[in-house]
Amino acid sequence: MRFIFVGLFILLIAGCVASKPQKELSTKAINSDLDCNTTLPLSCFTLGNKYRDGKGLERDYLKAVQAYELSCDVGFKPGCHNLGEMYYSGNGVKQDYVTAATYLNEACLSGYKWSCLRLASLYDRGYGVEKDVDKATALYNRACNKSFSEGCLTLGTRYYNGYYTQQGVEQDYDQAYLYYKIACEQGNGEGCHNLGILYALGKGVDRDKDKSSEYFHIACSLDYEPSCRKANHVGHIKKETTPFYLKQYVKIDYHEKAKNLEYFCKNKDAQACADLGALYIYGTGVIPSKKKAFYYFDHACLAGNARGCSGMAQHYSSGVFVPRDINKAASLFRSSCDENFYQGCVKLGELYETGVFGANDNKQAISLYKKACDGGFAYGCLTLGDIYKKDQVVTKQIALSREYWNKAITLHQASCEEGDAVSCSQLARQYRYFHRDTFNIQKAFDLFELACEGSYGYACNEVANMYRLSTTERRDLNKATHYYNQACTLGYSEGCYNLGYLKRVGLRVDQNYPEALIFYEKGCSGENRASCYDLARMYEEGEGTEKNTIKAKEYYTQACDLGHGYACNKSKSF
Repeated sequence: MRFIFVGLFILLIAGCVASKPQKELSTKAINSDLDCNTTLPLSCFTLGNKYRDGKGLERDYLKAVQAYELSCDVGFKPGCHNLGEMYYSGNGVKQDYVTAATYLNEACLSGYKWSCLRLASLYDRGYGVEKDVDKATALYNRACNKSFSEGCLTLGTRYYNGYYTQQGVEQDYDQAYLYYKIACEQGNGEGCHNLGILYALGKGVDRDKDKSSEYFHIACSLDYEPSCRKANHVGHIKKETTPFYLKQYVKIDYHEKAKNLEYFCKNKDAQACADLGALYIYGTGVIPSKKKAFYYFDHACLAGNARGCSGMAQHYSSGVFVPRDINKAASLFRSSCDENFYQGCVKLGELYETGVFGANDNKQAISLYKKACDGGFAYGCLTLGDIYKKDQVVTKQIALSREYWNKAITLHQASCEEGDAVSCSQLARQYRYFHRDTFNIQKAFDLFELACEGSYGYACNEVANMYRLSTTERRDLNKATHYYNQACTLGYSEGCYNLGYLKRVGLRVDQNYPEALIFYEKGCSGENRASCYDLARMYEEGEGTEKNTIKAKEYYTQACDLGHGYACNKSKSF
């Protein structure tokens, strides 16, 4: 049902809005006062934001409009979006819904999701365009398919209330439930709240007081205040004793640990080689390197070490540095599991569950997961918790599912208390999953920050993402930038990419092309394909540097080698 509007959207593209209108000369009357360069459209866009928001410059809506026009005219679609918003609101120009719709449509067709939502509202009400509820619905659906929760939320409400189409009024509580659930899973508190209402009223689902309360609690945790009142959680933030992860405890010095392991590995200690390989996989105490991990796992496995063989099995399973060989991977996972290295048991179980040997063997998979869980490997317990929550592999058993999840958390917590940054990070992930009883967003923040302090680049990147993407008052771009920088410094290439992206587009931070180039180069050298691709684009288009087609082709080729499909096409065009 989510995709029935594709045809409608194609029609929308074909003829929804007229061509760009002629702009009034008055809006460009004082362009000479604008300190931006149209060859760098981001600079004009950023300047427009400063004039619009009154940050760093005195608020001046007319100059904001002029700056957005300059960036839009040279094809920078966010500038077109903001220009459409100015015409929509009448700030700096005479309010004009027709012109607003034109600019919003231009940005929407380029994939700018906010523009699609605003344009949908215009079609809903017939402002500046002919009223067309079907086109509005297609636009909301497009936003939802792009993981934009506001689009999903709006669709849910339309199905809940019933909306007019060309065929009449359509009301569908099942579809309302679907879209509210998608919105909730994307972290939208109102979507979770509305799910609580559906369960309370028994609309689209069986009436379930416990489920209703569960979703109100989740929505309240996402700071959607009406749910806090529904769940009787007014003043729900209670003083608690200091969590264990904020107390003093032994911290592992991973840098020192890596040095010691390297010394013992050189002296033929197979376990030291395997443990060092794991450090290179996780990037704790060393710059992450799959190549070095492979080297140390190989040495350990040849000496008969179970952890080393499990590490080699993962390389054979994914085809990294060796030809992909599932049978070889399974054999190595099995031998490591037989030696009670429980990660090997879980990985072997996943092969049975996914049916890579033919028919799925869920019984064998569950047996392997249980062996790992009983042996104290938390991920085995988590996997069992997920299996018993669904009616897919086995009959759903909620109580048993919770039992396994709680055991996993207890195991992760014990390792985290001992200073294991990876376990702290894995524990944070469990608190971040809002569909679980353990959901606690503040604990997730605290634990990711703690793991980041333990030199775990992945955790730094994750907490940065949470600060950057949060829809609540927790959003903090300064902290996001700080943690992306830490992730990059620790060699986690995705952190370099994210920081480069923020610097390049000027997304709520000062736009800085030279710094963007530096971070993209670091990310690319760390085998991050998106960094290589964006770096190639900057050299191709001359963003912050001289145009250089040789370097552009080089980086497109690197991105292609790392699996970036579009980069492969680009590299062939030179």
